[in-house]
Amino acid sequence: MKKETRMVFLLCIIIIVLLVISAGVIWYTRGTAADGRYANIYQNNRLIRTIDLSKVEESYTFTVYGDKGEENTIEVRPSEIAMVSANCPDHLCVNMGAIHNGAMPITCLPNHVVIEITAEPEGDDMDGVAY
Repeated sequence: MKKETRMVFLLCIIIIVLLVISAGVIWYTRGTAADGRYANIYQNNRLIRTIDLSKVEESYTFTVYGDKGEENTIEVRPSEIAMVSANCPDHLCVNMGAIHNGAMPITCLPNHVVIEITAEPEGDDMDGVAY
């Protein structure tokens, strides 16, 4: 009986620790999600446009064209961005919906287009060591 009580106590401690860790992860991701303001749009691993989402007041769209006929239409909305159409075969990028934080980028692998949200615009920080 005493051994069972210890096991139950140990199991309760483990569950409490896991709940605290989960709450910390949720709190951290919500805190960093609010920091994302800039949408960086890449094509073929090259930055083609940076948009300050905090300054967008009205929605607008634009299309990114590739060398081999690729087309991705991107809609910029106040505080979020979405890929609304693409001529890729699977349309996973369109089905991702709008993003408003840096938790997960929108990626169109067939057309080599990536949209990510960051707290700072691309190029504001140094990439290496300066002497």
